[in-house]
Amino acid sequence: MTKYEVQIPFAGYVVMTVEADSEADAIDKAFGAELTMKPDVDVEQPEGVSDVSVEEWSFFEVITEGNVFHGPLNRATAEEIEE
Repeated sequence: MTKYEVQIPFAGYVVMTVEADSEADAIDKAFGAELTMKPDVDVEQPEGVSDVSVEEWSFFEVITEGNVFHGPLNRATAEEIEE
């Protein structure tokens, strides 16, 4: 069997409590938050799946505007790994 590195875009959002003087100030403060994101490595993966990790993620005030996507990846890809 051939091994592939697969990249899959994902969507979600972060919820946090922020003390601020206004909604705009709260959003500004939230963008400055330091977070870590790690997948649950203790879950059983399907056969042949390993090394699951979150490689890139960012906060976005807007993800799409008109026909412009601001995210790092908008389509799943697979690339053969040479061993």
